[in-house]
Amino acid sequence: MKKESLADKLARKSFESAAFQQSWQVHLRAFGPILEPAFEGNYQAKVHLCAGLNHISKKQIPQGLTTISKLDKYVKTDADKCAYAFFLGLCCELSGKQDQMVALYTMANQFGHKLYLPYLKVGKFYLNGRMYEKAEENYRSGIECFSGTGLSEQDKIILGSAYGNLASCLLQMHRYEEAEEALTTARSLQPDAPGLAAVEAPLYALRGQKDKLEACLDTLKAH
Repeated sequence: MKKESLADKLARKSFESAAFQQSWQVHLRAFGPILEPAFEGNYQAKVHLCAGLNHISKKQIPQGLTTISKLDKYVKTDADKCAYAFFLGLCCELSGKQDQMVALYTMANQFGHKLYLPYLKVGKFYLNGRMYEKAEENYRSGIECFSGTGLSEQDKIILGSAYGNLASCLLQMHRYEEAEEALTTARSLQPDAPGLAAVEAPLYALRGQKDKLEACLDTLKAH
């Protein structure tokens, strides 16, 4: 077992402090599936990472990026690589650097983590770019991050939106039955979401269901 250096001891002491743990728990609630397994036993890396996330939470993105970039020398395991790519991608997202965000989130997603956020962000990017197969792949991966039971109200909103966007991808690829199934799930999660009408309307138009089509259009106009 590697002998603990003075720097390691100081970092561990900082990590175990009440103030640090308060911040760390906040970040775990937001990014737990990626954050928790990263840099196992490496308190220096965790101190740097928490400091970077604290900057980000205060909208100090350049400082956050600089601090998180220092983690490069600590990256060893797949969990470390996943976290490093994701948090760099988060900085790029918040800086408006969409192409870099997608590249880094995609890198993180290759490790098969269970945090929905980067999958859905990449899915949205590809949906907007009309790259529907890639969008579908990412939306399905994001959806798989949610358990089937015990969904919070916030989970239902996010998951309902994901299914609605998945339905939009499927509609554009002329996979109408699959699109309808995704919409049904979206409606079960968000019964009153007006945005779903934008995907339902073309399906009703294709089937010649005029009454339902007009109801969708009325919903969209009101929205």
